[in-house]
Amino acid sequence: YEGQTAVANLEQVWPEDSGTEDYSALRVDTSHMIFQPRRYLGWLNLVPRAGYRGTYYSDTVTRTTSDSVSTTTSTNTTVEGGVTNTVVSMVTETNTVTDIMNGGAQLRNIFEVGAEVSFKAFKTWGRDGGTRRHIVEPYANYTFRLEPDILPDELYQFDSVDALGEVHQTLLGIRNKIQTKRDGRPYDLADINTFTTLELNAEGEEKVFERVGLDAEFRPTRWLSLDMDGIYDVEDSVLAQFNTRFDLERDELWSARVEHRYRFEDSNLLAGTLTFYPNTRWGLNVFGRYEFEESRIEEQGGYIQRKLDCLGMRFGASVLPGYTRTDGTERDDEVRVMLEFWLTAFPELSVSTKQKY
Repeated sequence: YEGQTAVANLEQVWPEDSGTEDYSALRVDTSHMIFQPRRYLGWLNLVPRAGYRGTYYSDTVTRTTSDSVSTTTSTNTTVEGGVTNTVVSMVTETNTVTDIMNGGAQLRNIFEVGAEVSFKAFKTWGRDGGTRRHIVEPYANYTFRLEPDILPDELYQFDSVDALGEVHQTLLGIRNKIQTKRDGRPYDLADINTFTTLELNAEGEEKVFERVGLDAEFRPTRWLSLDMDGIYDVEDSVLAQFNTRFDLERDELWSARVEHRYRFEDSNLLAGTLTFYPNTRWGLNVFGRYEFEESRIEEQGGYIQRKLDCLGMRFGASVLPGYTRTDGTERDDEVRVMLEFWLTAFPELSVSTKQKY
């Protein structure tokens, strides 16, 4: 059994000149799933599952449509051979207007069933001290989620939870791992997962097979890591998105991260952060982001932190330089200041010392 419940008071704020009104809602989201892991023939793994997800919204949306008819009359007068000709034209247009009103509190119900099947094959080579193992794991994950009783266009949209809808698909993939032993335990040097999704309820121009995904992690040493993930669009033959993260950490003296994020025809972002630890109690950090697509610095700043016996403190600031938007308007420079506290006596409640983007 696996369950999760989250309560959030959410608000969406739009720019004043956007023409869209702000909205907010209290959301209580609870999901529950039951699994039954089984193994057949000593090597084939099958895990059927069934679940329910209920989401309560304090406010929802009611959309009503109405047609408005407008008639435009135009007169065109011409003179030919002393004769005056007058032509009157009438154009009638029908416009559909959508009104959005508050629909009150509602509970959305979603039911789901599915099953995952997989098996592993491996080969070991090398000797003591240099043993390596290659593991290959093909898998398929079938999901059938019924259409919810409240559709996404009847909800205020905050994140992916509000966009959940009907799903009938199979995830196909293969995972490759290269392992060694460290301190007597298996250690993943490389974990490469390639996958695609087959849409089983595709209709009309929808494609059954559209994209291929990659999720890879490389850990050649304890102080060096490289992560990559991306999506290749088969239909358009383009790399839709690709992310790369490179981390270095040396004996708790300093740590660094360089991250590159690419979105086809949208974003080409490079981010970096560097943190020094003069001792176990002090930390100094600088970070920044540069967007190549728009040739501008998105943000630059830093922070200083101090750890006490039971309390950690962090103070920092950053600058977001102003720029000219695509519509020609100007955005002024923005300065952000942060102040954080956390309990060092309870490590599970601490915050990460690495900048996230």
